[in-house]
Amino acid sequence: MSRFSNALGAALRELRLSQKAFAGRCNLTHSQVNRFVRGHNVGLASLETVARALPDRQRAAVVAAWLRDAIPQSTVGIVSVSEPIASLEESPEELAALANLNPDLDRALRYLITAARTHTEISDLMIDLARALQGQH
Repeated sequence: MSRFSNALGAALRELRLSQKAFAGRCNLTHSQVNRFVRGHNVGLASLETVARALPDRQRAAVVAAWLRDAIPQSTVGIVSVSEPIASLEESPEELAALANLNPDLDRALRYLITAARTHTEISDLMIDLARALQGQH
């Protein structure tokens, strides 16, 4: 399954939207959205249509995933795609909580964020870990 399809599926779950409801929102057919979520290739025009129908945070994740899918295997570790660390949607309380981490955890997270920007396998592991901890397979 593609990173894009995983990100789109996660976005729909976060937004509590069915594929059918999302299809109506972005003027696509339900079968098109279903194919995207199941891992079929998505062209640039369809990506644009899907992205416009998502809020900023989900849009960033879905587009970044699509771009990661497009990176040739021979350039992994040389070329990377990163998402903004802080979203416009994050509350001041959430950002303050990040600022008050214990020093060891803060250093570890900063290292992982830096490493994830240049190594897609690390970013993929971090995403998988977060999903597993959130019960999202």
